[in-house]
Amino acid sequence: MARLFDVGPNAVGVFAVGQFAVGVIAFGQFAVGFVAIGQFAAGGLTLGMFSGGLASIGMFAAGIVHATGAGIGGTGRLAVLPLVPRLAPRAVLPPVTTFEAIDVNGWIDASVELRGGDAIVASGERALPVRVVCDLIHPLATMPPLRADRLLAFIERRDDGYVCTRLMRVAAPAPLAPIFWLKTSARIFALAVLSAVWMKLFFLPMYSSLSDGGAATVAPPSAPPSKSRR
Repeated sequence: MARLFDVGPNAVGVFAVGQFAVGVIAFGQFAVGFVAIGQFAAGGLTLGMFSGGLASIGMFAAGIVHATGAGIGGTGRLAVLPLVPRLAPRAVLPPVTTFEAIDVNGWIDASVELRGGDAIVASGERALPVRVVCDLIHPLATMPPLRADRLLAFIERRDDGYVCTRLMRVAAPAPLAPIFWLKTSARIFALAVLSAVWMKLFFLPMYSSLSDGGAATVAPPSAPPSKSRR
């Protein structure tokens, strides 16, 4: 088994410090460990100028789960190419109420139709006693068609009646383009390759070194030849 603490050029131990240190926690120029810190660090959680592992931080970093710096990773920050595909987050909509429940103001599902110079606000098939502020009339008339599944209207209750002061068009989700699936397949393949390289070059050698304590097999010295007596 590996030593608890080892120091030397080829240190191997639970805590290892050396140029080519291998350990659970390793410090060195070429450090390999579950926690590795060095100029060239590899293993689990790694920190170094050139680092690679499950989670890596460095000027040039490669992390299967996460990377911070410049490089590639499952997810990442700064100048990292993420390999785990993500869909764009959907917009957070305001709470919606009904027209009858409006006391001061609130958002409702509605539709707006231009008739001459006026805008008619409706909820379902029923027209509502709501007037639209003039600032919205011109944008409604000139707005290009937009595929939407919902239109929200912000209604304010005033002394002279109900007034619509804001509109929010919620676009329906666009179908995923073929390029999305192509990029997703390429990223998943790259993530699988990165995982296989990490397992082959870092994890298995590190586990083997810690298991046998880094001891090399040395052949016993051969016995000197016997001299014949005359």
